[in-house]
Amino acid sequence: MKNIIAIISTVLLFTQISYSQKTIKLGGTIGMTSITSLVEINSNFNTKTSESGFLGVYSEFQLSDNIDLLIEANYLTKAEIITVPILAEINLVSGLNVLFGTQFNIETHESGDDFSAITFFASGGVSYEIDENFKILTTYSHQLKNSYTGEFDLEIKFNIISFGLIFNMFD
Repeated sequence: MKNIIAIISTVLLFTQISYSQKTIKLGGTIGMTSITSLVEINSNFNTKTSESGFLGVYSEFQLSDNIDLLIEANYLTKAEIITVPILAEINLVSGLNVLFGTQFNIETHESGDDFSAITFFASGGVSYEIDENFKILTTYSHQLKNSYTGEFDLEIKFNIISFGLIFNMFD
């Protein structure tokens, strides 16, 4: 619960710092995530895929006429993870945008001494603005560093595909 409060506070802090920007939007997110884990033990690979719904908050800052900064904080209900994507959103044509940036995930449950509680990802995707209050988006995130920090020859990484709806609550 402390992590959730910290993430929401961070999003609100970014909102306060960036208040002088052209346009700021605040709202909620809802969607589904597919998480694929890749485990390598002594050059043997094993993969597992699981799905989770998510709920969250977002803020969007207009940086220029065609570029926005999108920051989300989502709680994955089944996986018990908070994801925080920080993405540049570049408008290609009316309503269609390309996304790229980073994401970090925070484990909300005890993950053990040999595992990272915070993991970093490279992210990309697309979004489409249905109207000024709704946007659909899909992103792919690839983990950059091994989650396992112990002594064994073990590598654990995650790939995440998310499909979501963003709804604007405040302009």
